[in-house]
Amino acid sequence: MHSEPRTASAPAMPSVRWQLWIVAIGFFMQSLDTTIVTRSLT
Repeated sequence: MHSEPRTASAPAMPSVRWQLWIVAIGFFMQSLDTTIVTRSLT
């Protein structure tokens, strides 16, 4: 009985990890875009 919640929560961890990667890549792309726009306007 105690192993059921453990197996139910195990698939949730990779999903959270992928969401964190997507957010991190989004922030990186935003900062890269801001840098390119700043350089092109000056």
